[in-house]
Amino acid sequence: MSLNEIVLEPEDWQWLEMTAKENQTTIAALVGQAVKQMRQKMLQEEPEVKHPSFEVLLEQTRGIWKGEDGLEYQQSIRREWA
Repeated sequence: MSLNEIVLEPEDWQWLEMTAKENQTTIAALVGQAVKQMRQKMLQEEPEVKHPSFEVLLEQTRGIWKGEDGLEYQQSIRREWA
């Protein structure tokens, strides 16, 4: 867990204080819950866009070396180092 500082409008801070008291929790806990909920919602909406799976990455990169010679490329890169 990390400690962070956030900047809020006074009315937002007051709302957080009031909500924390009503729910008998801390402001930090409320902010943590809000971030977690927002993250889960975003991942549900576009999971493969935000964090593509290995299979999706393989599919997206299939054929990028089609017609290329890997050995030739390796040798040209090594010549640059010499």
